[in-house]
Amino acid sequence: MESKPNDNDASLREEGAEGAGFLAGCVIAFVSIFLIVWITAVTYFLYVANNYEKSWDWPRVEGKVLSHDISTYRSTSSNRNSRSSSTTYTPSVLYRYSVNRDVFENDTVQFLKKYSSRSKAKKVLEEYPVDSSVVVFHNPDDPGDAVLVPGIDEKSRLVLNIFTGVTVLLIFLILLAWWKKRKSR
Repeated sequence: MESKPNDNDASLREEGAEGAGFLAGCVIAFVSIFLIVWITAVTYFLYVANNYEKSWDWPRVEGKVLSHDISTYRSTSSNRNSRSSSTTYTPSVLYRYSVNRDVFENDTVQFLKKYSSRSKAKKVLEEYPVDSSVVVFHNPDDPGDAVLVPGIDEKSRLVLNIFTGVTVLLIFLILLAWWKKRKSR
């Protein structure tokens, strides 16, 4: 038995098309927001890393180690099937130095540097015994901003390069899809 199309079938098709259009709009909005947040975060971290790399050119002064410690950071993530946690360690060396007769204290050894084991962080502290003299690289525009080891480490640089590459690839793929869709019209 054959059924004839009626007005209800046409209205159902229109509602389906509207629903699909709404869903596509939601997906586009989500992807757009995700990309904006992603690109903003990557841009910010590249800006920060670039400023940290400039620390190689900062003026150097002598400082004195006052104390040192290791900061421990624990993070936990879980999903339905498993739960995982990780711990990172950051060596903190409190040192005092002066710039133009102003005295400053800081505890940054190296920007963006964390260790996966306590023993590696402890090894860093052994390089800076209490009461020892250290070379301090300080920001000429903000002398309170200082570091003992200028620049960023290779792992941080690698992570930033990967995130930058993924960002460029995402933008390229989106532009390619847009161009192909436009060309097919």
